[in-house]
Amino acid sequence: EIGIIAAVSFVVAFILAALAAYKHEAIERAMEKSFEAIGAMVGRKPILVVAVTLVLGAAISSGMAMQKAETDAAMLWVPRGSVSLDHNKYTKDSWSSGIAPTLVAVSPKEGGAN
Repeated sequence: EIGIIAAVSFVVAFILAALAAYKHEAIERAMEKSFEAIGAMVGRKPILVVAVTLVLGAAISSGMAMQKAETDAAMLWVPRGSVSLDHNKYTKDSWSSGIAPTLVAVSPKEGGAN
């Protein structure tokens, strides 16, 4: 769903940018009138605009409370249903260990590395 919303937003923004770049008098007048109408509405009813913005923000961000953090690198970077996930599960089940995996980042003291 988020991909579709992002794609539609991108297409609308691209179309508006293309129309604005075209610099046709009718397009500029229409965009000017739409921004003027939005500004006039916000100027007439600022408390309503703030209230609606806060309610929409709270409604949209309410899903953040249900968010779960994934820390297993195999689940983050390996496609779901992959054979390597089955192998990983088999290995963990067969040879379980209380040792936590450690990630180490190494960088050279001097330049010359990619």
